Amino acid sequence: MDDDKNPLTSHSGFHPLFFPLNLATELELLLSGAIVCILLAVAAAAYRPYIHKADVIQAIGGADFEELKRDVLLFHSIEGTWPRDNAAALQYSWIDAYGKRRSDAVKNAFIADGAIHFELKGPLQGRILTARPGCPAGDALGPVIWVVGENAFRGTWALAGENRTTVDDRYIPRALR
Repeated sequence: MDDDKNPLTSHSGFHPLFFPLNLATELELLLSGAIVCILLAVAAAAYRPYIHKADVIQAIGGADFEELKRDVLLFHSIEGTWPRDNAAALQYSWIDAYGKRRSDAVKNAFIADGAIHFELKGPLQGRILTARPGCPAGDALGPVIWVVGENAFRGTWALAGENRTTVDDRYIPRALR
């Protein structure tokens, strides 16, 4: 067989087992691969805040928060003060103990002086998110709001407990601050 007709040695024909590439084509492939890698790295970094914000929303919007909030408000409506801890909040609850956390974002939750503190897991591992109840200043049995993290209600609302939030404010939705 002629060397010009042999598909394994000829560079002019197409053969499924042999794809000859010239140097320019190889450089183009390497360059496009590098560009794709850079774009993926930038996209992953830009997407991370949305994942953190979703974890915060899951912690505050989940069944764990609703269960604890219900017991804090029930204690407050009966006693006129905020519960010191989980045991005090359970005093008027219809459950015996707080069970396993149902949220994928919450590792542990506890009550301290009326405030509910969530220890987060996942990407925000070890960070604390605090939800504090508050009443209008001078009206302990008035309407109750819940504030997460730092707030702007210091003068007009009496907030319970201490803010132990270690989650960056940019991950806490504005409606919760």
